[in-house]
Amino acid sequence: MKQIGRIFRRDIKNIFTNSMAIILAAGVLILPSLYAWVNIYANWDPYGKASTGNMKIAVMIEDKGVTFRGIGINIGEQIGESLRANDVIDWQFLPKEEGVNGVLSGQYYAAIEIPEDFSESLVSIISDDFEPPQITYYANEKKNAIATKITDKVVQTVQGEVNTTFIKTIADVISKLVGAVLPGGGRGYRITLGGHWGRTGAAGREVPSLLPDEESVLAFIEKVLTFYRSNGLPGERFCKLLDRLGFEQVLSET
Repeated sequence: MKQIGRIFRRDIKNIFTNSMAIILAAGVLILPSLYAWVNIYANWDPYGKASTGNMKIAVMIEDKGVTFRGIGINIGEQIGESLRANDVIDWQFLPKEEGVNGVLSGQYYAAIEIPEDFSESLVSIISDDFEPPQITYYANEKKNAIATKITDKVVQTVQGEVNTTFIKTIADVISKLVGAVLPGGGRGYRITLGGHWGRTGAAGREVPSLLPDEESVLAFIEKVLTFYRSNGLPGERFCKLLDRLGFEQVLSET
């Protein structure tokens, strides 16, 4: 150990007596730190608006909508309106072919496609033939090494808009279809859970209490959908979830 200490002290002394050694040592210490500081500053908030606001993401809304009991529903259009108001990403609304080609050519980092049967698939949640709605995602991994990581936020943003839009749409449909009169002359909303169409159709069960306003309806539906997402099995319809867990348990947890 004494020999090691002597060698160390000798090397330190030699560095400070040799100008070239001082320059080299300073370079070894400073340059890596300087490189790190510049890169960290440039990407200090890679997921913030300042970084993602210039990322061009193609949005291809092909949804044709659906008519449910005489009420026109087009969730794709509503998602588009919500994204236009969201300036965290530079959304580019394009036809499908132009959007896909733009991703392949490197013009856009990624693309999101809302298919033509998107609304129909969402509404089918109450039928015998439920088909989970699909959103197609295209990414150009060659455009930027970290672009695919950042565009994960795109998927989360679109998924959030889908959930919010779907809940608002259902609440709007309910407000048009199931308005009821509360005791005392006020208006309220009667909610029915479960039930489905088809050859073996079944009626749902009414929630015992009327909800007094649209805000209450929206909050209740959001709780029900959250419970469904957390407790439903893959491909399981909501009516089957009610049969499996029981109406009372679902109602008590929502």
